[in-house]
Amino acid sequence: MQYTDQEKIESYIDRSLTANETALLEYLIEQVSQFNSDDTHREWDSLDGEDPEAETRLFDGNGKKELGIDDFSSLEEVNILDSNGDTYVTIDDPDDYILYPLNATIKESVYLRSYIFPDGPGRVSIKAVFSSGEVPNAVVMVATALCGKYISRFSQTASAFKRESIEGYSYELLTGVDIDQETINLLATLDGLRRIDL
Repeated sequence: MQYTDQEKIESYIDRSLTANETALLEYLIEQVSQFNSDDTHREWDSLDGEDPEAETRLFDGNGKKELGIDDFSSLEEVNILDSNGDTYVTIDDPDDYILYPLNATIKESVYLRSYIFPDGPGRVSIKAVFSSGEVPNAVVMVATALCGKYISRFSQTASAFKRESIEGYSYELLTGVDIDQETINLLATLDGLRRIDL
């Protein structure tokens, strides 16, 4: 997943990246994007335009008819597993389950009409397109700013002073405390996008 790109980062820092910065950019974007996903408990579609494919993930059963799982956009099948991890029941008919929330494109849970999810670790296997949908602008902004701040630190070091004036010329630098507070404020914009599992 990639929640920003080189063009956006260069616009943020208002300059072209150096060869050394470009060499590290792919890894930086990957790490910052993963951090955003981990912080919000969501995984949005990548900006590179690739559509996510269906994959199979294992979940712990809860002994109830409804099971909250990772965000997904479509479901192919639910497999209830026995204690050895072998498939006991396959549910692939859409009439046998309800996906919640009902009126949303991105779903968060599966409700079984005729079965219950077994209680225990790794007792449910679900094949679905796992995605939180299109990446929100706030996430793109945060990813871009975090990458830009990291790259900017390559070429400068936070100073202990804020302002210096020499013979009529003056400039002001942000201290490490100011930079950290900016980052904290930036990350706070993700609070409303955070998924809370109950």
